[in-house]
Amino acid sequence: MADLPDPDFNPDLPPTPPEETIAVTEKRIRRLSGALIVDAALGAFNAERGFLFTIREFVLRPRQAFEGYLGEDRMRYSNPLKMVIFLSAIAAFLMHQFPIMEIIQGRSGAELTAEEAEAAEFAQRNYNLLLLASLPVMAVVSRLFYWGRAYNLVEHIALNSFQVSVITVAYFIMLPAVVLWPNTVLVYLVLSLAYQVWLYRRVLGPGWIRAIIATLVVTVAYLTSMSVIGTIWQSLF
Repeated sequence: MADLPDPDFNPDLPPTPPEETIAVTEKRIRRLSGALIVDAALGAFNAERGFLFTIREFVLRPRQAFEGYLGEDRMRYSNPLKMVIFLSAIAAFLMHQFPIMEIIQGRSGAELTAEEAEAAEFAQRNYNLLLLASLPVMAVVSRLFYWGRAYNLVEHIALNSFQVSVITVAYFIMLPAVVLWPNTVLVYLVLSLAYQVWLYRRVLGPGWIRAIIATLVVTVAYLTSMSVIGTIWQSLF
């Protein structure tokens, strides 16, 4: 006799991740080529060969990608925290070289006070550390908004890490346009928020209004935590 369908099953809700998955990996050994140099360079920066695959999948198919990462396909994806560490370090370097907010202020004719300039310079120089410190705050907020859903706090940290990785790569792509036309940073901000709303809706389940509000509150919490952590850090050191 066939099993009856679960009346409470909702395919739009995220499934509970498996407690344990046995994955058998297969390694293909190729003749040495230029890929050896690429692998060494990626390894030196804690990046992995699945990096581009991970970014692509989280742009195109975030729900399938996240469920795959939490399940038997984990070996195909990059570690989300490694990605954030790697990308935020590059972002901090680029922010120091191209201080976008200072460029916008300069072209608008406004001048930063000494305190504002010092705070901006500190945030740009330590962006990667401030971001890492703010990730748990983002995860706590998104977890609270989706309390009844399948994922725990650590899984929310992973999800928000993937989200930050995608929008950081988008920042790298748009940086030349932002440097030449600083106001296009608004386009980047809108696209980043839109992607985050879509990611939450696709991965965490139904409710566009919930996804929009969660995105806005997570973003405010992220910016506030970076400011508070930066202020405490500067006062201590």
